[in-house]
Formats: sequence, structure tokens, C-alpha cells
Amino acid sequence: MSKTTMTREFAEVATLLGHGLPRLEEGDEVLTQSRIPTLEDARRLLSRADTDARRLRAETFFDAIRYREGLGQGLHDRGEAAVFAEGEIPTSDATGHARHFPLRAQMLSVAEKTVSAGEAMDLSVDRAFWGVGPKEELYSIVNIGTLTLEPGARLIVRGDVLSFVCQRLVLLDHPFGDAGSEHGAHIAILPSPAPLDDRKGSVYGAPGAPGPCGKNGCDGSVSVQPEGLLGSLLPQDIDRNAMHGENGDDGRPGLQGGRGRNGGMAKLAELTVRSLADPSVPLVVLARGGRGGDGGCGGDGGEGGAGGAGAEGGVGFDGPVPGGGGGDGGDGGAGGDGGHPGNGGLASNVYITVPPEDAEHVVAISVAGAPGRPGEPGKPGRGGRPGAGGGPPENAGPDGTEGKDGASGKPGRLGRRRLPPAMFVNDRPAAGARG
Repeated sequence: MSKTTMTREFAEVATLLGHGLPRLEEGDEVLTQSRIPTLEDARRLLSRADTDARRLRAETFFDAIRYREGLGQGLHDRGEAAVFAEGEIPTSDATGHARHFPLRAQMLSVAEKTVSAGEAMDLSVDRAFWGVGPKEELYSIVNIGTLTLEPGARLIVRGDVLSFVCQRLVLLDHPFGDAGSEHGAHIAILPSPAPLDDRKGSVYGAPGAPGPCGKNGCDGSVSVQPEGLLGSLLPQDIDRNAMHGENGDDGRPGLQGGRGRNGGMAKLAELTVRSLADPSVPLVVLARGGRGGDGGCGGDGGEGGAGGAGAEGGVGFDGPVPGGGGGDGGDGGAGGDGGHPGNGGLASNVYITVPPEDAEHVVAISVAGAPGRPGEPGKPGRGGRPGAGGGPPENAGPDGTEGKDGASGKPGRLGRRRLPPAMFVNDRPAAGARG
């Protein structure tokens, strides 16, 4: 079996990563997990940019992400500027960065690699190895000699910082999938599968609980004296109020739907390709922020309780006694408001480096993190039925009043659409990148 030929840079990067050259010459794929102890080590291991490239990047590094400098992500951004550009760590960030180091990194070297037609090579870091949650920033370092992507094949990374260098990239077709999907790109920088906020549970807001229905009113009642010489008579000391049906209780309002969580974040990527085997086939790179979760639907309002029926009238010692009035129906409960959706996910810069003559053959597709859909409001509860007045027909009590329907809930408010990832080709803003 002949040994694999390696370029000088491939061998140098493999050596930096601690990957033995004899194994790589035999065609082995070497995958290791390691810690990066210092900022200087991170610059050396994670970035292939030279001094001129770093200076160019420094001029525009924060243009698309300056709005988040006061957030926790701002500390990460300033650290990444120091690693991938000519940034400096402010003294105020020293404590935060000290907690972040040593970095957790996954390192891959392979001299020749073919991704089969329709398959995806996932470059994401194995979080189970490190035993960390989705908020911990992890780093994927990929060093490939010759990479061949067969028709429909693609590389993907989900929510990790990616440092990718390939000496020769062979693209066998132009992808014809959805331009906003990983299937429409050769390389897709995708958001983390899990949201990075401090909340727990599903990305989608839970539906609001429905409001309990109102209790039905009791019917009116009256005691009748046993039949005597004058027939059945109502008692002399009859309680007229007891003859009326009770009002139904109001239905309770439905609860507001739960809030959706924010979309996952697409992290910084540095993609370095030293040679495109066939420049007539454009290199398509997609970067996309995560979609926010939908807000939960509001709970329906409870129905109002039905009014009780009035007691039957009759004949008393002093003459006819009208029937009791029917109770009023309870009002329906208001529908719960819809839950607010999660905001779109954040996204960091993506740097694509190719030979100068191939820059025009790079297609950069930048997709903003869209917010979720606002939750629908709950339905209002129906008013309770009125109680019927007691008889007899010629001397009946009045019917009760029908309860009012509850008010409609409000839909959740609109979420925020985040800025699309800023994409650069040869350290200048990519032409035609879109959100």
C-alpha cells in the first residue's frame, strides 16, 4: 500500500495538533480531544490567518456584532477577536477569560477524505466526551489534505467554533437544494441544537392551562305542607328568597401560554481552502442563526356556570305564591393571552479564505435567526345559561339573565429577528451574502 502524499502545511498543522505523521501517511484518520491552555496557544492552533489578514479582519470584526458587546457573548467576541484577528483582551475581561481557559477542543487530521453522495460529515464536537452543557463554548479544529465532496455531500458544524483548513477541495457538483438549508450548501455553519439561554425545557412555549368552568347555581327550593282539607299548601312562613335559583359562578380565565426559548447560536468559523480543484464549480457556504421557539397558545376561558331554576310556586295560606326566579348564568372566563415567542439566535462572523483568483467562485449565504411565532390567544369562555323561573305558567317567576361571554385573550408579542451572520471572503465582506 503506497503512502499518502502530504503538503507541508498539512504536516505542520498535524504536528501542531499532536497527530503522528506516520499514521496519517498510512491513510489513518486521527481524532483527538485536548485542552488549549492559553490565548497564545489558541492563536497558534485555531487560526491560519497571517498578519495582513488579521489586520484586515480587525477593521470590520465588530461591525455586525457590536450591539452585543454589553452581553455575556461580548466577552467571547473580544476573545475571538484576539484569536482570529488583531484584537486585544481588555483588562476588564481578564477574570472572565481566565475562567474560560483552558479551552476544550476536538482535533481531526486526515490526509485524504471523501464524503459520499448525499451524506453529511458532522464536524461538531462530542459534548458527551467533555460532559458539558450547551452553553459551554467548544472548538473544532479540522485539518484535511484532499477533501472530495460527492454530489449532495456536505460538511456541517452545529454550534461550535470551527477552524477548518483543507489543502485541496474537490467539488463534484453545485448543490441544488434549498438555499436556506444545509442541503443547499457544501459547508453549513449551523446553530447549536439547544438554546443558550438560562431557561430549561422545550424550545417551544407550553400551552396555557384552560380556566375551570364556573359551578352551576343550585335550584330554588320550598317545602310543601302535607295535603290536608284544603289540599297541599305552601308553609305560612315561606322563605321567598330560597325559592329563587342561585346564580352560576363565573368561569375562570385561561392562563397565558408559555414563552418560547431563543434560537440556538451559530458560532465563528474560519474556513481555509488552499486550492479548488475545479473553480467552475462554486463553493457554497451557508451560515444560519437558530429559529426561536413558538409561544404557547393561551388557555381557553372557563364557561360560566348555569343559573339554578326557580322553585315551583303554589297556593299559600294567604293566597297564590309565584314561582321563584331563575338564577343568572355566570360570566365566561377570559381567554388566556398567547405566549411570547423566542427571539432568533445570535450568529458570529464567518471567514472564508480561498486563492485570490477563486474568490469570485465563492457563494456566501447568510440567513438571519428568525423569531418563533407568537402564541394564539385562548378562546373566551361562554356565559352560563340562565335558570328558568318556577311555575305554574299563570304565576311563573322570571327567568334569570344569561351570563356574558368572556373577553378574548391577546396574541403573544412579536419576537426579534437577529442580524444574519457577517460573512467574509479573503477577509473582505462577502459580495451577495444575504439575510
